[in-house]
Amino acid sequence: ANNWTASFEQQPVSATLGGEAHQYTVKEVGEILNNIQVTGKWYGVGYAGSMKEGFTITNKEKTPWAPMIPPT
Repeated sequence: ANNWTASFEQQPVSATLGGEAHQYTVKEVGEILNNIQVTGKWYGVGYAGSMKEGFTITNKEKTPWAPMIPPT
């Protein structure tokens, strides 16, 4: 909801000149199975893009689940 963004540009292709190319990836810290909890709220985490085109991480707040209580 705060529209936080960051950009990591001009990252090195390899550790040494002519060395093996790095493979960059992104992942939310604390994310498990595309879910993350932040300040007591749960969010679904979506990943899109690639190393070449750039990555986008989207967090969408999940609706709290309430158990259904059958009528008596």
